[in-house]
Amino acid sequence: MPPPEKRPPVQPNHVVLAQLANELQDGWSISATKGTRQLRTPSKNKYTLHKIGEGAFVTAYSLIEHPEIVIAQVHNIDGRQLDYSKTLLTEILRKGIQNAHLPHVFYCGDTPKSQLFAMPKYRVPLTKRVAKAFAIGEILRACRETGIDKIRNARGDFDLAKRGDKARRATIACARANGGVPEAVLEALQTISDFADLWTRNNIFEFQNRNLGTDSEGNLILLDVLFDIEAHDTLHGRKNRSPSDSQSPWVMWFEHLLSPGRYF
Repeated sequence: MPPPEKRPPVQPNHVVLAQLANELQDGWSISATKGTRQLRTPSKNKYTLHKIGEGAFVTAYSLIEHPEIVIAQVHNIDGRQLDYSKTLLTEILRKGIQNAHLPHVFYCGDTPKSQLFAMPKYRVPLTKRVAKAFAIGEILRACRETGIDKIRNARGDFDLAKRGDKARRATIACARANGGVPEAVLEALQTISDFADLWTRNNIFEFQNRNLGTDSEGNLILLDVLFDIEAHDTLHGRKNRSPSDSQSPWVMWFEHLLSPGRYF
């Protein structure tokens, strides 16, 4: 597939997010001096970073000067990008697709060995304090297992690496049949699934509470709901894993973050 167009047509209302999203693509860097990390942009702006988590492919930071903003650094593995989940979300936004349950993720640019993305800080992980969103999350988790079971039963094994798209379709069908998932959430899931197919069919859904969040109005946010089996296996050299062994590459990186408000 040709490289995605990086710049979304709609810019965030938050002034710093807009500045980050409008920088040039090349010339970004993250440096460390005496234990302090600093983000430098092509226009020579500087931001102090506070590390808030790390996964297999991603390191996440908040900006000390603007703690309501999160920077996700997606690392190249062996010289190439393996995790496209954030690129996918920027493409959805670039197409002008509006849905309250999709996270607002903006592509910033590239360092020599990574891609950088910016987003507002959502309330994560999903908890029972937001009862409606939590109930939807429970349905999605159950339907994810139903979707995997349907694919597994058809072949009698656990190898989902080439059938993640089928598992996603079965998951959405289950959620639609349940009746407890709002249409807007179903539409957001379908959009994510459709865009995932443009990159790879290996992605399955992942709905653990740490992969879901809420905004300041209590809307469920499908923050990190794709898991690329093949990318994870490439990183760890593991094949034919049980789907129950899957774990998001963003392992708990967003835990205990609070949403500062709605910007969009």
